[in-house]
Amino acid sequence: IEPGEHHAAAEKIKALLSFRDTPHTDSDLTQAQGLAEAQRENPAVLAQLGMILAARGDYPSALDVLLKAAEEDKKTAREVVRPIMVNIFHILGVRSEISDSYRAKLQSLLY
Repeated sequence: IEPGEHHAAAEKIKALLSFRDTPHTDSDLTQAQGLAEAQRENPAVLAQLGMILAARGDYPSALDVLLKAAEEDKKTAREVVRPIMVNIFHILGVRSEISDSYRAKLQSLLY
């Protein structure tokens, strides 16, 4: 989609669709939360929980969990967490207060 009048709306839709195929039923969430509780320092498990939370529309919780995953492993932060968080920023609004806050936190971890 070319930059222009509808670019932001198109990016939001694209971001919403990125979470569409993530299983996010109540049982998926419960299972992911249990794994995350048992493996608090496993960035892959935390990233999966973040994806499920994002798919359910719980963006603040998703960002918290994703930031924790990024803190655990810089490679995961760059390759897995960053793209997920960018999609959430597009959904919330790239210049929203929460997006700005979490973008700054992620940048401080990565750079």
